[in-house]
Amino acid sequence: MSRRNSRTDMVPPCTFLVCLLLLLHPANSQSHEATFQTEEGQAEGTYIGNIVEASGITGPFYLSPDPSDTQLLQHLSIDEHTGVIRSGLSLDRETRDFYELLAVSTSQGQVVTVKVQVTDINDNAPEFVGSYTPSLTEAAPIGTSVFQLTAQDRDIGVNAEITFSILSTPGTHSDWFNVDPASGLIMTRVIVDREIDPSPRITIDATDHGTPAMSTTIQVTVTLLDFNDNEPLDQVFYSPLCVC
Repeated sequence: MSRRNSRTDMVPPCTFLVCLLLLLHPANSQSHEATFQTEEGQAEGTYIGNIVEASGITGPFYLSPDPSDTQLLQHLSIDEHTGVIRSGLSLDRETRDFYELLAVSTSQGQVVTVKVQVTDINDNAPEFVGSYTPSLTEAAPIGTSVFQLTAQDRDIGVNAEITFSILSTPGTHSDWFNVDPASGLIMTRVIVDREIDPSPRITIDATDHGTPAMSTTIQVTVTLLDFNDNEPLDQVFYSPLCVC
């Protein structure tokens, strides 16, 4: 016959201990918070902050993260006695940007909510989205839209802002085209001519606004479709020469 779980059996051990400590210190009625920021990409063991200095609550601390958060105490190294927080590895904001746990003072029964925000650095270059196989009828008016570029950057804020430009590449007729630096829309800047080049190539650069800036380039071939812009040659008929 199976044993039914009691209510305390169903409570995660860490939660149970927190509750027990609060019962032992009934005077505890004030919540405390310690909030820290740290840049991503710093070396393992980088100092982030001190719970004692930020909250005024002394240790030693019992650390109580969410039971389902198996990464937290791998990503953050917290000294239970001093309250010093260091990175447990090189943190990556694009993988995870926020950590939160409870630190319970086992001597005072005070609970401190500890929050660590991971801030962005410019460690990702823009990426072009999709593939491009544009075509255009020759003799199209100047300013005709040819195709729309799309790029994205995994960073945030100014580090994710992107400017587009066309690189000068001799022999490719890339100078037949313009790009809107903000939107990435490619347009004609001259009347293109298939008889001169049926497949002009454009090399486009996407650069973010981070420091230092990071960039990516892509080359796109535009297929020019024929337009009946050449008159046929005059046909000349010759009759057989008769030698009598």
